[in-house]
Amino acid sequence: MACTFKLFALLSILFVGKLKADISCPNQQTPAYSCGTQSIVVLDGSTDMQSVDKLKEIMAFILNQITPKFDYADGQTIAYMVYGGQGGGLQATEFASNIEQSCSYIETVINGVGNNLTPVTLTTGLNEMKKFYNDTLSSGKRIPILLFTGATDKADIASAAQLAKTNIQNGDLYIFSMNGGDYSPFTDAKLIYNISQDFQNWGGLQRCFNKAACNIVINQGDVADAVTTVAPTSAPLRGPHCTCNYSTVWLDVIYIFDASAATTANGLMELLGKVQTDAQWLNIAKSTDTSASEYHTRVGIIYYDSDATVYAPLGSLTQMDFLSIPTLPFRNDPGTNLEAAINLALNQFNSSAHRIEAKTVIHLLATTYRPGDYQDPTQIAETFKGDGGIMIVYDYIEAHGSVAPELNTIASPGYFTTSSDDTDGSFVLNAFCDGN
Repeated sequence: MACTFKLFALLSILFVGKLKADISCPNQQTPAYSCGTQSIVVLDGSTDMQSVDKLKEIMAFILNQITPKFDYADGQTIAYMVYGGQGGGLQATEFASNIEQSCSYIETVINGVGNNLTPVTLTTGLNEMKKFYNDTLSSGKRIPILLFTGATDKADIASAAQLAKTNIQNGDLYIFSMNGGDYSPFTDAKLIYNISQDFQNWGGLQRCFNKAACNIVINQGDVADAVTTVAPTSAPLRGPHCTCNYSTVWLDVIYIFDASAATTANGLMELLGKVQTDAQWLNIAKSTDTSASEYHTRVGIIYYDSDATVYAPLGSLTQMDFLSIPTLPFRNDPGTNLEAAINLALNQFNSSAHRIEAKTVIHLLATTYRPGDYQDPTQIAETFKGDGGIMIVYDYIEAHGSVAPELNTIASPGYFTTSSDDTDGSFVLNAFCDGN
């Protein structure tokens, strides 16, 4: 179909193979979060959406950016529905339990949309959704409902809100408003996003969507707002991340760098450059700086190979100090004594530089993990997380081309990514916001 072809022209090169003649399916990626929820994506195929292309863009975003990061292995499932579209009918699917089913069900919905939008109210759409998924919505479980809608009619929105309040009590609504409608009547909605721009350009929306699908609480916000923090250099403006203001992030962060031979000297330089790019958006201050803003981040740096070394103690660096670090020591040592590095980080958090009220974060940037003659870092990592710390793990796979599964087990749930998954650099800043 011409419309199907036009949709897939929007999809990125992440697609591999052919699921069917008209659709390519992306590879499964590391899940964004671990959860076993059932969630329903409801798409507005009515004339309120204004154009078929906008609907196709949403479908492309869901197919390419969202479905690959669902935790199907732990029982997370997702269903898809469009109201309106060609003929004004309802296109709805059962719950997909793997990436292949998700792709197939999305294709079913796409083919049902056709080339024309028809006038269908939001109230009618939600009512049809309630009828089709009544058994699921009556099961007693909390069901995330992710609604993309272009409705702007105030009476229709008020009517739909009343319907949701009285008839969809077990549904937790996350509303993605495409045309600036006023959804304040949805007083029980978990979140209302106002998307007024090409949302495919906002990498932070992917993480926000995946959190919503797992019913993880996130701050009310408008994902179309640009980041307000002014970077100290001319780095390109990044997309919004649930409207977090990075300048007020209040964390104590230890960066741990894998400086082993597996990382390579060039790889270590790349990892340093990555965290320096992230740091441009933070307000980093020394622990001795009495003039610093009340809300600021303190950082420290540790690197390891066979041994672990404190390069910069917690709270010893200003923003400019951090950004001016030219390189980290590299000895071409094959050892990976991660346990010793985490121990040093805990010592830093036990020092006077740590603020008792600030959340403790370890940001590990690693290439591989080889136990060798060293202690297993899993136990000390679990102790740190059990005490309320957050372990963010960034697996740098350029040097060896595959994920190190042991690193995933060390990360806090939902805080593991790879250099191939985090192509827009949004993951870590989002993680800082989540932990703030």
